[in-house]
Amino acid sequence: MRRFGRGESRLELRVGEKVAIELEAVLTAGFEWRLDTAPSGAISVRDEEPVATTGTIGGSSSQSFVLEAREPGRATVEFVYGRPWQDKVHERHTVQVEVKSAGRASKRSPRRHR
Repeated sequence: MRRFGRGESRLELRVGEKVAIELEAVLTAGFEWRLDTAPSGAISVRDEEPVATTGTIGGSSSQSFVLEAREPGRATVEFVYGRPWQDKVHERHTVQVEVKSAGRASKRSPRRHR
């Protein structure tokens, strides 16, 4: 599975492909990333367990969201960063996704020149 961070804002996927969006967070201080805009039917999104990236209390963690391409089309996925009990949004991350149909290998035989 390919993995992307905050530097990616546009992705091109094939139907059936899964990718992970990994976002740094300070979960021990109550900050977390969450899905703000539900994507269209072209993709589905699920989150995975956070992984600590530092061994110290108050250190950062990485949250991973898995995007799965379901059908051809376009979708916008928007994540917001903040504390769930506060209305303030500290950061936003938007990813534009284009899903293309799963390509098939061509089974045509090569042309012969006479």
